[in-house]
Amino acid sequence: MSILLVCNTKGGVGKSTSIINIAVTLASQFHDLVIVDADHKQTSVSEWAATRKLYHPDLSKITCFQAKGFIHEDLLDLNTRYKYVLIDAPGYDCEELRSALGVCDIALIPVRASQIDLNVLHTMSKMIREVSIFNKKMLALAFISFAPTAVKNKEIEMARKAILDYPEISLLSNYISDRKCFRDTWADGLGVIESSSKSASIITAKQEVIDLVSEVCHAIRV
Repeated sequence: MSILLVCNTKGGVGKSTSIINIAVTLASQFHDLVIVDADHKQTSVSEWAATRKLYHPDLSKITCFQAKGFIHEDLLDLNTRYKYVLIDAPGYDCEELRSALGVCDIALIPVRASQIDLNVLHTMSKMIREVSIFNKKMLALAFISFAPTAVKNKEIEMARKAILDYPEISLLSNYISDRKCFRDTWADGLGVIESSSKSASIITAKQEVIDLVSEVCHAIRV
């Protein structure tokens, strides 16, 4: 039983994209899971789940609930019934984010490889330090999201070095690239691993997601 919170105090970093692809990958491996959509101002994950239920009833079932306010008791209750509880938190400091941090096992932080995003990472880092005083089991992990695909682009290495400046956050080796296929599959209510396309972009995207999920699950087991 694990509570996995996908979070960042900055929006637009790929939280929702990450959580639905993690959920689909875990479900494809026959893990029992639930998504808690705590981003009540956008409800993007809830809309994705509704699209999936309507147009793909034959695919792996992804249960999704909406929650707001101090949600820690709801998360602990769900954790007794599901192997994985995945939370999509709002991209700013709020009750939902802090209460989820208080009970989560993993705080998974997507970080874009851009200077603007790296400049505000200290806010998330400070919150992690504050909450870890009473949630000592929490493991904070960061990964590069929307990574540039250009071979000679140096932004990924720049981002890695910047994240390493925060000792309370462990940097994962795997990352997710900025690919159109993530947006396309999202619109269809799918995860990228469910795409039937044989394009090189899809094949690479699938492997990126599988590798990221594997690394996160390994961290949970350890």
